[in-house]
Amino acid sequence: MHSFNQINNNKDFVDQCLELYHYQLQNNKLYFDFCKLINKTKVPEKITEIPFLPIQFFKSKKILTKTSYELKFLSSGTGGKRSTHYVAEKKNYIKSFVNCFESFFGKSKDYCFLALLPNYLDNKNSSLIYMMNHFIKNSKYSSSDYYLKNYDKLKIQILDNNKNKIPTILFGVSFALYEFSKICDIKIEDTIVIETGGAKNSKLSKSKIEIIELLKKNFKTKNVYSEYGMTEMLSQAYRKDSYYMTPKWLKFLIRDINNPYKIGCNRGFVNVIDLANKHSCPFIATEDFAIQKKEGIDIIGRLSISELRGCNNLI
Repeated sequence: MHSFNQINNNKDFVDQCLELYHYQLQNNKLYFDFCKLINKTKVPEKITEIPFLPIQFFKSKKILTKTSYELKFLSSGTGGKRSTHYVAEKKNYIKSFVNCFESFFGKSKDYCFLALLPNYLDNKNSSLIYMMNHFIKNSKYSSSDYYLKNYDKLKIQILDNNKNKIPTILFGVSFALYEFSKICDIKIEDTIVIETGGAKNSKLSKSKIEIIELLKKNFKTKNVYSEYGMTEMLSQAYRKDSYYMTPKWLKFLIRDINNPYKIGCNRGFVNVIDLANKHSCPFIATEDFAIQKKEGIDIIGRLSISELRGCNNLI
């Protein structure tokens, strides 16, 4: 079986999709049963014909093509029952998130990572914390660390990094970054800010677009990105400007709100193809809402029932 990072063009991507579809049917009983139940075991001709497993199954089933696993990730549980992702090969996850990050930002070891992830640190089985631990541990700068609510120390570190021209990533959840941005009162133009959502447990009731604009204003910088990933995936996307950049092995498709088999819409829910996720399920139907733009897809996130009705009326 080909490696997910050996994709050079769209044909390679499609070929790997079809290869993994057959692998899943043969080795993932839950996926096979799901495909059989919806009468979708016919060999697909296009990737839009591949069945996408509803993400809710991760909350109740063990989704794994192998008999053993090396990592077990749990979601934060903000929506009730927690999702569980069994990762068969640890090296596969590391290869995915490192290659993904470096394809957009350059060598990860050359950055100083300053992390503001207070609610994620409470989850010892967080895939995000596992990724950040790796980046911090492998950074060549000893000041790479978690800063929690120690905003004074964080401010001093950023100023010191800027003074010494140390490439810096400030990576945090929305509400923590916003709190810090209100009091830091410094220009961090040479620091790349990456927010990763996480406003559900806070009083920050603003949209992602509003949050990013506030961070840009408060930090006096244009370098504010968003990271999109989840427990059920092994890969990440990074939002720049108004759309998400994806590595060659990750693709987002938009499905219709009312018809899950209609794929390729301008607005609707996100279907994920994550070729790094071969031993779990690479084809996932999420509950996140997205809009197709000229440059790429912008993922808005979870919407309420009333907001979805509004979107239906717009369509």
